[in-house]
Amino acid sequence: MEDNIINPEGEEVPTSQPNPDFGSAFDAMESEINEDLPEGAFVTLRSGANAPRYAPLYEGETAVPIRVLADRCGLTFGGSINIYVDSTPVNFDHPVPAGTVVTFVGNVKGG
Repeated sequence: MEDNIINPEGEEVPTSQPNPDFGSAFDAMESEINEDLPEGAFVTLRSGANAPRYAPLYEGETAVPIRVLADRCGLTFGGSINIYVDSTPVNFDHPVPAGTVVTFVGNVKGG
């Protein structure tokens, strides 16, 4: 429903812009989300509330150990850390292919 106003000439003028169709809105949202993604093959590294890091896989690499990918992104971890790939606990030596999401969760003692 549009609210219209009447201009001094007595004509109705719409006050709001028409809503874009779902397809256009979705395309705009998708391009905004994907604008920070690198070109080529990569693995997404997530740690807490930090922005994700994208570790590149180089030509000829099919799977790379998580330790190497963390090094490529400049990630260092102090203390104990849990690493998950698709909700499965793994270690730093676990090789992952392009398109994988690796999640790092710090181990906190006490409570």
